[in-house]
Amino acid sequence: MILKQRGIPRNLKFASSLHARRELTEEEGRTYRAYRKGFEGEKQFDDWINPVAENAVVLHDLLLEHLNSVFQIDSLFIQRNTIHLFEVKNLENEYYIEGEIWFSGSQQEINNPINQLRKTISQFKRLLQQHRLTYHVEPHLIFINPTFILYGAPKNTPITMYPQLPKLLQKLAMPAQITNQELELGNKLIEIHENTKTIISAPDYTYEKLDKGLVCPDCCKLYPISLGRYVTCATCGHREEKSLAIERAVDEFMFLFPNEKVTNRRMREWCGINSKRVIRNVLDRKLTLQPLNKYAFYS
Repeated sequence: MILKQRGIPRNLKFASSLHARRELTEEEGRTYRAYRKGFEGEKQFDDWINPVAENAVVLHDLLLEHLNSVFQIDSLFIQRNTIHLFEVKNLENEYYIEGEIWFSGSQQEINNPINQLRKTISQFKRLLQQHRLTYHVEPHLIFINPTFILYGAPKNTPITMYPQLPKLLQKLAMPAQITNQELELGNKLIEIHENTKTIISAPDYTYEKLDKGLVCPDCCKLYPISLGRYVTCATCGHREEKSLAIERAVDEFMFLFPNEKVTNRRMREWCGINSKRVIRNVLDRKLTLQPLNKYAFYS
């Protein structure tokens, strides 16, 4: 069973909002594309593992802490006395290894993902020991992109490339009864995740300098103004009910400006919709009206 779903990372939320609402610098653009590509790879992995999720306790996107050291785990698959720990990469095209150094096909050195996985495994094992939990931890470095090719990989490494995924899935598909012990471990890790605090620096932006309107969820472009019930993206053709786009815009505003009050007037401006009734219908359904003298806001 999937005990914890994967959410959109905070850094990607920031980058996506700024991509839609102002011009990104060259560095911001590279960062946004990297965040988006990584998240797309993780979602592909989630789709791949879903058919066997009923055989284990599955947790996606964990942020854990041990002795003031915070580390992130893409996915865990807890089955019997084994925890399969997955690090997912969405690299594409050719890479090669010389000794401990990884290079892209253009001979640019990149961070060694095996070293990153080793560090995560070490931290996770120490966390289990701290809580007196005894499990065998099996690491997996998953390259989910079918175009990825790696040359010079040493033997006996935990690397799984796209053509090898069916064999690994067959291994994970072994029927197993989920026990209370595994559920308790999963819930304990979720508790640690929820209590782990990390500071993600917000990028530089102001309300006044952001473009206003509704954002397409597929390509992160602003929708054209629409007077009807539906909105259609002029860039990718995605179509949806306007109320759904407004709900997302309200969530986005509250994420970007957590100290600002949500009012009908501000949301009309933020969404680019000049209709009190349309905005009020969404706000009344989504939030609670809080009276304040002559004025009111939602929370």
